[in-house]
Amino acid sequence: MSSTNRALHRSAILLGLSSSLAGLLPVTAEETEALAPTTVVANRILTPLVQTGSAVTVLDGGALEEAQVFRLEDALRRSPGVFSESTGGQPGSISSLFLRGMKTAHAHVLVDGVRLSDSTVSTNNYLGNSLLDGVGRIEILRGPQSALYGGESIGGVIGVYSAQGSGTPESRVFVEGGSFGTLRTGASSSGNFDSGLSYTLGIGWETTENDAQGTPELDHEQLTYALRLDYDLSDHARVGATFRGGHGDFQDNFGGDNFTDYQLITVYGEIDLTDSWQSRLRFGSYTESYDFGDPSTFATDAEKLSVGWENEVTWSDAHTTAFGALFEQTDFAQDFSFPADRDQLGLFATHLWEVSQDLVLTGGLRWEDYDDYGDEFTWRTTAAYTFPGSDTTLRGSYGTAFRTPNLLELNGGPFEAGNPNLSPEHSEGWDLGISQSFGEDISLNLTWFENDVENLIVDRFGAAPFNTTGKGKASGLEVGLEGQAGLIRYGLAYTYLDDSLVGLPEHVFQAHLHWEATDQLNLGAEVSYVGSRTLGGDPLDAYVVTRLYGSYELTDHVTINARLENAFDERYEHASFGGTPVAARRLGAFAGLTVAW
Repeated sequence: MSSTNRALHRSAILLGLSSSLAGLLPVTAEETEALAPTTVVANRILTPLVQTGSAVTVLDGGALEEAQVFRLEDALRRSPGVFSESTGGQPGSISSLFLRGMKTAHAHVLVDGVRLSDSTVSTNNYLGNSLLDGVGRIEILRGPQSALYGGESIGGVIGVYSAQGSGTPESRVFVEGGSFGTLRTGASSSGNFDSGLSYTLGIGWETTENDAQGTPELDHEQLTYALRLDYDLSDHARVGATFRGGHGDFQDNFGGDNFTDYQLITVYGEIDLTDSWQSRLRFGSYTESYDFGDPSTFATDAEKLSVGWENEVTWSDAHTTAFGALFEQTDFAQDFSFPADRDQLGLFATHLWEVSQDLVLTGGLRWEDYDDYGDEFTWRTTAAYTFPGSDTTLRGSYGTAFRTPNLLELNGGPFEAGNPNLSPEHSEGWDLGISQSFGEDISLNLTWFENDVENLIVDRFGAAPFNTTGKGKASGLEVGLEGQAGLIRYGLAYTYLDDSLVGLPEHVFQAHLHWEATDQLNLGAEVSYVGSRTLGGDPLDAYVVTRLYGSYELTDHVTINARLENAFDERYEHASFGGTPVAARRLGAFAGLTVAW
């Protein structure tokens, strides 16, 4: 039996025992945790999940914290349709995000309502250096979504939202250490005051030697911080701001230092113009710098400024419209290439029509203009129908999306010539799904999707990029399951890719269990399977990785935690470039202490 099969067998036994135990435990109303009932990212309108035509997954920040999931790239694996992988190998290296078999450049990332990524500013550095400090929820919207969010939404949209403070202010500090010379520490505080001010504050620091691979130094050090402030001016007006940032230092396989710094500032004002019209103005600033080498031999700097105007008008119980405008400016500079900039303007409108209690339709349009090549027009429509007297919902969506040529592809850089005649990539895709609830405790979702892309841009090392003449295609099946049995919560995310644009695995599976064994003791397990693939160009074997974790409240104010990463010591690689595999970390043990007051 191979090591992968042995690990899969052990993991299946572990999950089977836990599931059997769950069936023996009684269910009470007080113990049942309601699944997230609404989404914002799916329609830019607060919408019940049962009325959402597009496939969307909502991850709760508190549940991720309980499961000792601290990194954004790890959290995203809990959603079907997502393959999130640290292609640099170890914590702190660059990461890639693939939605529905698309490329990383086809994923649109929003943080607190402001876009971080575009065709030029990739998500790689942010994903590899982003901890979940202060994150309240993550929403993963899949399929072509340019009608809602503009360019680079071919695969879908990731929305990350800082938690809003509530209740009596509470604070805590924590420290954790373990394998690979790892030390992690931080502090957080959250709450609100009678004055109308609420806040959430978090700061974290981590260092690890990443020293278990038989490779040169892979040291990593990381600092992240997050702050959210909200203030109620009156019953009809609110203002707020968020501030997130981080610094990462990662030493790669060649002994070179890689430095990443990023800062995001958002400021918003919101007012109820009437009982049925809410308007919001949002300002955003995102800066990111990346330096490679010691001393620096290669550097990129990007700055994005944006102003967004968003409105929601409720015409009646059956009709709601969201509309608005966005202006965004991107400045980009890279060593050995000319500085470049881009201005864009977007206008959008989407309408939700509750035809009946069982049928909800949406339709949306968006126009965007780019000063360096022209404009784009996209559309989207969705439907959700719940069979009367049942918990069965059919849902579907159809839409278009695009990716603009990035500033390097147009203007050239240190490793490629530019091509100012490039055309944008265009996609048209659909999905069809069914959701089935079994009482209040179990929700099952199945979705088949297909997405065709024209004018794919091909980058060739040392040569000018060009548009292909044929079509690229991605298609497959997503399965999501969430539920609760007694004191055990569980979830499953499975993705089958029949077609993909890059060498992604045909099968990806993740399952997790969280057991509130007693009032003080929490235990959990997580199993991930990734099929064979060719990330980096070389074939890679499938692998199975298991996480085990637990926490125990010593007192009302002191909690200890422990976990095993890669609990069965699986040998596997994240990627392989030119015959050089990027090995993953082996078995790691970690333990920590949290003090709260």
